[in-house]
Amino acid sequence: MMDILHVGMLHYDSFAYHLNFDPDQWGMSIQSITPDSISHVIPDSFDVVVTTCEYDPVSIDMVRHIKALGIPVLLVLDGVLEWRNNWDRPFDRNDAVQVPFLLPAFSDKIACIGRSQARLLEAWGNWGKCEITGCPRLDRLIKKKSQQDKNIVLIASSRPPGISSEQQQAFYRGFLDVRKYCEQNNIQIEWRITDPIRTWMNLESAPGDFTGKELSEVLEHVRAVISMPSTVVLESMLSGIPTAVIDYTNSPVYVPAAWTITAPEHMGPVVQGLLNPDPKRLLHQDICLHDSLECQTPATPRLIELIRRMGMAHREKRPLPDRILNIPGMVSAMPEQPFPLDACFPRNEFYQNRDMVELQAALEQMKAFLASLPLSELQTRYLLQFSWYKG
Repeated sequence: MMDILHVGMLHYDSFAYHLNFDPDQWGMSIQSITPDSISHVIPDSFDVVVTTCEYDPVSIDMVRHIKALGIPVLLVLDGVLEWRNNWDRPFDRNDAVQVPFLLPAFSDKIACIGRSQARLLEAWGNWGKCEITGCPRLDRLIKKKSQQDKNIVLIASSRPPGISSEQQQAFYRGFLDVRKYCEQNNIQIEWRITDPIRTWMNLESAPGDFTGKELSEVLEHVRAVISMPSTVVLESMLSGIPTAVIDYTNSPVYVPAAWTITAPEHMGPVVQGLLNPDPKRLLHQDICLHDSLECQTPATPRLIELIRRMGMAHREKRPLPDRILNIPGMVSAMPEQPFPLDACFPRNEFYQNRDMVELQAALEQMKAFLASLPLSELQTRYLLQFSWYKG
């Protein structure tokens, strides 16, 4: 009989949405951990803890708290990485402080959706943490191919549509150019976009708006997809649909496509190429897909196996190996040296100071000061984590 594995879940609602499975079937007992309940967690509470977020100070603080108890933590990535989210994302809404995202990750292991994502994260200093599982929420699309013959193009955006106002304006211009070209050439457009783009383009009452519907349902009705850099690109490729990435900011691409639109003059050739795809391009699209997403077989069993083996290693007091899952063709990427965080994040004063002793002393002084304030436990934990970023 399979031993019951005790699994803690941070951000349980998000995880349950992306991985729909029966814990009993896999021999797991799952318990949600919240900021209010984390103080009650003890070293023997769980065999392993799973999170889907290292994006905000509270989430990172919870990960660090669990690790300090000696419990291994697995970060499950449920989508693509994107340049702006890693390098242009500010910590506060006044764009005053830039902070790194997964540079490096705090969790012990990272469940990556594909080989290219794992290589990138390892190059950022996460060597020995990356495991390739695929993306469980996309399992339903494996071997499900679109059969649409009509010239219908889906235009999709990400959330949010750019970090800065300049980036947002660039994407707006791109979508306007797509609409103009398609209207002039009698090509039907379907939309799956965010509210800011819909409002800016005056599309509140436009026909063919699939926003809010499940993407898998939408993809059954289109012949081609043009999307901002997002997981939509992989979902479309996985459905066998010719797919283009549109990005008028011309930022570096973490998930490449066989068709790319970075300027107005690309519009005609790319749209016509999507509707009448060259077999060579389709072959390259499949190559891009399988490097970006492990999808030859469903991801859910691999993720469950990773969780189980991490939990059993902790229960048996064994260290985690650099590689837990055996994925054919996995090639490691050594961390880039040196990694100039001070140059990458020039507005963050923390990275400009190279005096480690001074930084450690300042951090401990800030922790002691914040701990002395008459705040609730949750507020104190948040501020303590904020001091970690501010230095």
